[in-house]
Amino acid sequence: EAQLKAINLEVAQDASKLQKHEEDIQIWKNSIFNTSQKIEFLDEEIHELDEKLQSLKSKRLELSLDKRSFEGIVQEKSVKSRILKQQIDLSKEEIEKSRQKVDMIRDKIDKIFKSKASSASETDPFLSHLDKQISQKTTELECPVCFIVCQPPILRCPEFHLVCGECWPRDEGVWGVQDSVWRGG
Repeated sequence: EAQLKAINLEVAQDASKLQKHEEDIQIWKNSIFNTSQKIEFLDEEIHELDEKLQSLKSKRLELSLDKRSFEGIVQEKSVKSRILKQQIDLSKEEIEKSRQKVDMIRDKIDKIFKSKASSASETDPFLSHLDKQISQKTTELECPVCFIVCQPPILRCPEFHLVCGECWPRDEGVWGVQDSVWRGG
């Protein structure tokens, strides 16, 4: 009987140990379950972040392509701008050469008219009279702004001042007269 009691006591102790182990196993199973749920939650979050990362990478690629396109446009416009600047410079040079030619031609014409006038006035009084009349009319038709003989359209103010069609917009208010008062002459 003592042996039976000892075995019963040992069985009771083993049963108590078994119950303790089963409780520990249940605690660990709960910990495993909770950890699995946390892992699943983290996996979902990782998946969402991966999708967001892919979306951001896609947007970055799109923006990079846009940037390359814009750089190409800027480069193309820069080339066109340089070409236009060169063309403008060439045009300015041509204009300056043309002005010099016009000045030379005017000088030649003035010399020819002076030589003709001096030789004609010495020989023919009628030509001398015509030259004086032309000179007087030329002076009367001279634009007071640019000092060149007016070409049509010739405008005048109510005071009968004449001004050429190119100068009247620049001459606004010189005689205190507004645009609406200018009339063709």
